[in-house]
Amino acid sequence: HLVVGGECVANKGNNLVLCDFGSATTEVYNLSNRRERLDAEEEIGKNTTLIYRAPEMVDFYRQQIIDTKVDIWVGSYHAYAIHAP
Repeated sequence: HLVVGGECVANKGNNLVLCDFGSATTEVYNLSNRRERLDAEEEIGKNTTLIYRAPEMVDFYRQQIIDTKVDIWVGSYHAYAIHAP
């Protein structure tokens, strides 16, 4: 998980295909202390684009756990973007 940007969705015939998993990870960021927060901020900043991040990946001081739930947020974002007028 981390971020799937709009440029990571390819149209192949009548199907949408996810591609470019360069920032994919199974890492869970707990953010319970300063060191973990700084490490997560550096890693996420280096491997993701701000506009596609889930809210917990933008405000690290809220100390929310960053795990596979961000994948659900990103999926919802893309579903909306694809179907929006």
